[in-house]
Amino acid sequence: MAVYTHELYNRISLGWNQDEKFIQEIAAKYQEYITEIFFSPPLALKLGNGKEHYKELELEAYREQLTEIKAAYPHIGLNMLYNFFCMGDHLKPDKIKKLLDIPQKLDVGIEMLSVSNLLLAEIIMKELPHIKLHLSVRLNIDTFEKVAFLVDKYGEDSIYCINLGRNSVYQLPLFQKLKREFPGIKYKIILNEFCTRDCLDSDLHSQMKAHNSYLHVERFLCASYQKHNWWRYFTGQGILPNDIHHWFGQMDIFKISSRWLPTEQIAKIMEFYLNGEEVSLGDIIYTIGQGGTRFRYNSEFMAEIDVDRKYPQDYWSRRSKCKFNCTECGYCKQVADSFLKGGSNNGTAVVSS
Repeated sequence: MAVYTHELYNRISLGWNQDEKFIQEIAAKYQEYITEIFFSPPLALKLGNGKEHYKELELEAYREQLTEIKAAYPHIGLNMLYNFFCMGDHLKPDKIKKLLDIPQKLDVGIEMLSVSNLLLAEIIMKELPHIKLHLSVRLNIDTFEKVAFLVDKYGEDSIYCINLGRNSVYQLPLFQKLKREFPGIKYKIILNEFCTRDCLDSDLHSQMKAHNSYLHVERFLCASYQKHNWWRYFTGQGILPNDIHHWFGQMDIFKISSRWLPTEQIAKIMEFYLNGEEVSLGDIIYTIGQGGTRFRYNSEFMAEIDVDRKYPQDYWSRRSKCKFNCTECGYCKQVADSFLKGGSNNGTAVVSS
């Protein structure tokens, strides 16, 4: 096990869960590693995120927690998410003005805004030039050509950070080229979202999370995969903690999805990545993984796998060379088979090249 504390200084983007324990148990303990915390606007403003599982603080309590974090740890940036998946009425002139006024009216020191559509991004560039603009993972920026277009249209100085698309996580040559050609932009990836590659349900997932107060997660496509498709669970774009070092020097910011998680679980995830731990499938399903960890809602899958087994020893070497020809390759099917109960790998799935 390698310890990656030095390499992760001031590199972690962490979701704020609005728990009062977050300040002492997360912000204080991991302050040297956190470069920003991200969060949605207060639910009291009724700008989406109508989820019953997202803690709703009164507006003053919301302000107090963020003000306390900023006062105690001034190097930690405050990044508010304007990730309204369906903008709808939010694009009316009066609503746009209200959106632009929120960072100042909250008066908590918000320096950054993350947006998921270019129309709102353009408005922020023009009206709030002092704001550090982040382009959301939801824009699915996963090729060099997409970034080149953005730079050509808006200029490299207009974009502070790009959260690269979920399907780009293992494309290290892409990151190298982006850093070489457009070094003025910071690049961010999500560490712990294990959503299946080529998901056909991602829009529904985002819509439900942004607008509904209920989540029938068992209805998502990935929760109902039949056995011949279980291999798709292992095409996920999450990064195993013991593999994170491969991204050092390639990525500026490592994002941990954690807005919905208990404070104790956020601390465990931080420790996994800071210590570069070798994890089991159960660690991914129950602790680390967000987004695509709908594994556990597939009762047949959960009954037949051994969650205590570790990922294959050749997982990184094979995934980093992935040509995204899943139905031809067969590697992830071998990985899935290696996790089935009754296998012969004695706790560690080893798959030959």
